[in-house]
Amino acid sequence: MTPPRWDGRAIFGPGLLCYLGPGHTAAEHAHHAVQLVLSADPFRLQVPETTVTARAALVPADVPHTLEVEDTSMALLLVESHGSRGRELHRLAHRWLGVDLYEQLGRPRLPSSNTDAATVLRWAEDLLSVWSTPTSPDTPLSPEVRHVLTQLAQSRGRGPRLAEAAAGCGLSASRLTHRFSAETGIPYRRYLLWLRLQRAVDSARSGATLAEAAIEAGFSDQAHLSRTFRAMLGLSPAAVLPLRDAWGSAHGMVFDEFDDRSQPQRSRQDGGTANSVQP
Repeated sequence: MTPPRWDGRAIFGPGLLCYLGPGHTAAEHAHHAVQLVLSADPFRLQVPETTVTARAALVPADVPHTLEVEDTSMALLLVESHGSRGRELHRLAHRWLGVDLYEQLGRPRLPSSNTDAATVLRWAEDLLSVWSTPTSPDTPLSPEVRHVLTQLAQSRGRGPRLAEAAAGCGLSASRLTHRFSAETGIPYRRYLLWLRLQRAVDSARSGATLAEAAIEAGFSDQAHLSRTFRAMLGLSPAAVLPLRDAWGSAHGMVFDEFDDRSQPQRSRQDGGTANSVQP
């Protein structure tokens, strides 16, 4: 029997991949990313030495797990495990391994199927902010980091190396490393790798072969792209490509997303809550 197909939406953000759609049982696997599993109905999550029936659960990076779920709406958030946010989420995931976190998250509701990609990413960021995971200071991006993000958005192929990016904004490489990670919550090299993965998917969905997409995104070949995908996300490019969404949209959202993070009370000031997106 052909296994059920995960055919919802997949949306890239800075250091984040969000899947929205029907969920199905998945055999044992692991991600080099911290995972938040959130479901409209209870699921069973098997991790080393324990099994939990839950509607929300965290899985640490690189921890094998099995998901058992009837066909139901789900959100899966894969979060970059490096950097300030990822390290804190990884720590919390180990602390709460095997715990249902649905009540702790405030009984969140999933975004509706037609919610635009930018709103889905803000919903995901607000959801993670419940645990006060550090993403950026309560100040706008510095001109230097904003300049680097602009250069990254305009770059092609492999993108500027750290030393090149630092020279372009007038900082030393070590200073840019510290400032970029502190202000975005993601180390420079990891941010660039996420961007290249997204661009490879953009290219493939626009008609390029995987081999062509890999080269266009700065990978040495298709095998290099596939290894990176599996290492970071526990998925192959072929598993992600059929998922629908406007993959290129995140390129233009980068400043909005980071600027929103510098105003953590935004949704509350507007009269909403951290989980204000309703179905």
